[in-house]
Amino acid sequence: MGRRTQRERGADARGEDDLLRRIARALARGGGRSERRLRLGMGDDAALFAARKGYETILTCDWFLEGTHFLRELHPADAVGWKCLARAASDIAAMGGEPRCFLLSLAVPKT
Repeated sequence: MGRRTQRERGADARGEDDLLRRIARALARGGGRSERRLRLGMGDDAALFAARKGYETILTCDWFLEGTHFLRELHPADAVGWKCLARAASDIAAMGGEPRCFLLSLAVPKT
């Protein structure tokens, strides 16, 4: 698999922007309890959610895509995993938070 072109990466970004717009519309329609607990929504490194009174939780999730963020033939699996984890931890740190747990999203084509 070769390196992806800027045009191909741009298509991914447009797809992500569209997804974020759809999620924002769905949240706006909700008008429910969860919306009031969302302290800081999309558009930053992460979302800030009031998990319970006096406590806030920072939530973040980014895709880590082969061909965009790493190349399987050049990067060993442990390095890919570490970079994916570091990226998520960086988003939390940028919001002034302390990482406590992680859910990572890694996308690779079928082999």
